[in-house]
Amino acid sequence: MQTNSEPQQGKIVVAADEYTLTNTGFDRAPDTEIFVKNIANWFTGGAKGKFHVYSANSGLIQSRLAKTMTDAGHTWTVNVNQKFDLDTLKQYNGVFLGGVPKDNQVLIDYVKSGGNVYLMAGTGYGTYEDEAKRWKTFLNEFGLEISPYKININGNLVITSNHPIFAGVKCLYCELAQPILNTKPDVKNQQVFHSDPGLYAAFENPGTQQGKIVVAADQRPLTDVGFDRAPDTEIFVKNIANWFTGGAKGKFHVYSANSGLIQSRLKKTMTDAGHTWTVNVSQKFDLDTLKQYNGIFLGAEPKDNQVLIDYVKSGGNVYLMAGTGYGTYEDEAKRWKTFLNEFGLEISPYKININGNLVITSNHPIFAGVKCLYCELAQPILNTKPDVKNQQVFHSDPGLYAAFENPGTQQGKIVVAADQRPLTDVGFDRAPDTEIFVKNIANWFTGGAKGKFHVYSANSGLIQSRLKKTMTDAGHTWTVNVSQKFDLDTLKQYNGIFLGAESKDNQVLIDYVKSGGNVYLMAGTALGGYEDEAKRWKTFLNEFGLEISPHEINIKGNRTINSSHPIFAGVKYLYSVIAQPILNTKPEAKDHQVFHTDPGLYAAAVYNRIVTSGQFEVKSNFDTGVEFTNTQTKEVSYKFVPSGTWIPGKREEGFTEVTAAGVKGMSPELQTVWNESLKELQKYLKYPNNTAFALVAVNKTTGVVTEVSAATTIVLKPGETLVFIVNDFPPDYGDNVGSLTVNWSALN
Repeated sequence: MQTNSEPQQGKIVVAADEYTLTNTGFDRAPDTEIFVKNIANWFTGGAKGKFHVYSANSGLIQSRLAKTMTDAGHTWTVNVNQKFDLDTLKQYNGVFLGGVPKDNQVLIDYVKSGGNVYLMAGTGYGTYEDEAKRWKTFLNEFGLEISPYKININGNLVITSNHPIFAGVKCLYCELAQPILNTKPDVKNQQVFHSDPGLYAAFENPGTQQGKIVVAADQRPLTDVGFDRAPDTEIFVKNIANWFTGGAKGKFHVYSANSGLIQSRLKKTMTDAGHTWTVNVSQKFDLDTLKQYNGIFLGAEPKDNQVLIDYVKSGGNVYLMAGTGYGTYEDEAKRWKTFLNEFGLEISPYKININGNLVITSNHPIFAGVKCLYCELAQPILNTKPDVKNQQVFHSDPGLYAAFENPGTQQGKIVVAADQRPLTDVGFDRAPDTEIFVKNIANWFTGGAKGKFHVYSANSGLIQSRLKKTMTDAGHTWTVNVSQKFDLDTLKQYNGIFLGAESKDNQVLIDYVKSGGNVYLMAGTALGGYEDEAKRWKTFLNEFGLEISPHEINIKGNRTINSSHPIFAGVKYLYSVIAQPILNTKPEAKDHQVFHTDPGLYAAAVYNRIVTSGQFEVKSNFDTGVEFTNTQTKEVSYKFVPSGTWIPGKREEGFTEVTAAGVKGMSPELQTVWNESLKELQKYLKYPNNTAFALVAVNKTTGVVTEVSAATTIVLKPGETLVFIVNDFPPDYGDNVGSLTVNWSALN
């Protein structure tokens, strides 16, 4: 997870073309005046500003732009030859430039000091490639880049972004434009806003530093034994270091004498990777000392929780291990409670017996390439603020690197490619990683299982031999027939369909995805023209927050992939010729995820369908239980039907299996025995007012505990969560054997 410190803002606006702010631009697009005022207000926070133009290009020096600025009360001066250093720039609220080269480092320092920059591309000053290189150092620092390729527009572009600079702006004029690329799409402290095919972007430097935390439920993963038992431990350690430093070489310190952090394999992995690694549990522990390090590693020995909070909030990084046996498990949980609660986490006071390798299922960066990690006795990690949007808590297995999977959703997925060429035989030849890309898509669609896929197209982008061979060699079924029946029942026979070019019923596609189906759609096929192609899939894609641009980009080469989305794992670049950028029409929508790479050349969307029935397992040895959430927007009555048996642990040795009814489900003789003994023991149960060993459902919002010994109906309001758990004695969960199955259905 990560947190942010207080901001100081420097802002950047990049326009893909010079014509937007010319007199012609004002004439062709009346909202240009609003656009200019919006930029000025965004730069100054609404105050009157002092702006200077470092350009002789018509895009920044004509009369309508100057008049708009001065009429709004701003100071507006133009001199391309004025001194260009930090002290000079800091006299202005913002500088406007483009065309003529300027010192990129001065611009970087200016923005980082709180200055604001408007930069225009597409000026024709040198080649388009020259223009892209001219500002690369500056823009790359803030996650942006200008494409070396042009788009022919010659008209007004519709604005779809809700960013403040576009408030009240319906369209802007462009002629020849260079798309703006987002080079750091997954960096959370960057804000990059796109309109139409990357023709405008805004970067806001909030002056924040990210502090990150990794919590492990056990001390064993990073011991020498952990390295021996789970070979991916070395990858895990390197991933943590890279996540903490952003990929740079780091300086790390260990505040512990526990074997989980001081053995040789951990140290060797860190130092071999070029990091500095020191160990001293007694070293001074205050904020100034901690801030000397990119990250600290600790566990077992107590440390000042407030210092840790301040360190993370100042941008520091922490690896904390539980399960050390330093005091009781309850002591260990309390020891770090203040620190972790500040960031929505908590260590459970109960242990889980594992004694083996745990499969890792998370796609968080710290687990990239990690299949399993070793654990013995672990204390699960709890998410105490699951609804806080600026927290990121990633879980693996039963909360051992921390959350749970919501059983109430079924995902339909979409991949959209801006061009037909990537999956042609030429695409495979030009970009060797294409084979990996195809396998990744199939695995993302199926969850890793063997799939059944069908192609509804006769276009070369989907029917050539290399694509088919890759799919069939991976064990998937691959069929092609553009004329096959296209209705929901037919599509539901497949794990995914691949299409493009030939028109298909958009509503059928919508229904298919919402039923859990997966779609790969390619643009750039030139069937009927680019505008027709965009319209052909508009209804379908708009439903899921996507759209294909009616304008093309000339690429003719390999494009670097910079996204960490699973479909791009191990993919460095893909081949394209002429592409239609993919737009995100619902950037703020929370019910879908849209992932972009390069100038919108690939996008992926996930649709989470609310289902009305399902099943989950309640393991008797999990003292944190299993969560079930009403994800619908209305109150729902759910019916829960338990089945199966489990065996209580050491305290109950000699007794046979019990059902969800617990003691009440035992024979009359055993009930008599237990009722007598429970006169003294009942108060020690996790839920002393409920039947021993019964399955209970605890409403996290209201605290109401309901026994689910047989078919039980429970009403949940939107967002309410039940925790299903067997009612045992807290110290004994780790010794239990078996699990209960719960079938559920929504009654209304």
